[in-house]
Amino acid sequence: MATGICYLCCAERELTAEHILPQSLGGVLKERIYCADCNNTCGQDVDAEIARQFGRYATLMQVARERKVNQPFEIFSDAGRLRLKVDGQSILRSDPVVRIEKGEDGGLKEVEVIARSESELRKIFKKLAQKYNIEPNISAFEKIENPAPIASHDFVLDNALIHRAVSKIAYGFACIKLPKEVVLSAEFSAIRDFILGYSNTSLAHSNFSHGDFMVDNHRPLHKIHLSLDRKARLLVGYIALFGTFRYTVLLADGIKSELEWPGLDYTFNPVSQQKVLVNDNFAAPALTREEVLSPRNTPDEVLSALQYGQQVIVEHSPILEEVTVEAVRKDRTYKSAP
Repeated sequence: MATGICYLCCAERELTAEHILPQSLGGVLKERIYCADCNNTCGQDVDAEIARQFGRYATLMQVARERKVNQPFEIFSDAGRLRLKVDGQSILRSDPVVRIEKGEDGGLKEVEVIARSESELRKIFKKLAQKYNIEPNISAFEKIENPAPIASHDFVLDNALIHRAVSKIAYGFACIKLPKEVVLSAEFSAIRDFILGYSNTSLAHSNFSHGDFMVDNHRPLHKIHLSLDRKARLLVGYIALFGTFRYTVLLADGIKSELEWPGLDYTFNPVSQQKVLVNDNFAAPALTREEVLSPRNTPDEVLSALQYGQQVIVEHSPILEEVTVEAVRKDRTYKSAP
């Protein structure tokens, strides 16, 4: 392993390769910037949370991952009777349904089996036949197509773990784009403490009021953009996930620079696994500290952006071609179907 300064704990350690964008979201860009301890600390909470909230979209679009396997997830019908397993290629019942009615003598009077395949049906019936001493052969069965149920899942745009996760993405990109002495300076101490969970002062927030440049409403792009405001001495990170979920991060407050930087950008299409070329001279509009950390996102503004983003995801998901998807605000939680 390579030895060097860990960009999180700032100690001389053996460094491990770290994905800048989590591989659970289809990220491929990685560098040796953190030690194993810091990697493990982040992996157990912040990386796990971003995978839990947003990894399902990688599964729906069959995004390639280094571990090769898309992680299936479950959704529940709003009527509460069905658990559905989504694996990126199909939406199936998580479990077969077996309904048994017994007679007065305790024997089998009637049985209804709803299986997911003929082989599963025969396997279940064979076990029932052995248990109730009945003829194991099935003379006839009916294959039916059930209409798609109304199902949903809740997702959260803002919590402490998500804020730390998007901060880690922006900070990791800064680590590989800026000089080491700049990133390891005291101006970045606050973001390091926040990422590691040493500080409860949030330095990130979902932001749908600023940064329309982060999405094109056609492709489910990941974007990282760093913008320096020399006058205000603020370094701001913009993060977009799947062309839908947008965040701003206050990376450094009080940073000095003798030079004006162009915007530092990384735009990646997780579906095609291709980096997207952008205008190298583009720099995002300057934001105040309040606009970064407390954007005035209105419910209608957020819902509109999520609806556009959900449709982009649907257009890139083979199994959602005939599924209606919508986002609904539920207090501070947003509901998406499926």
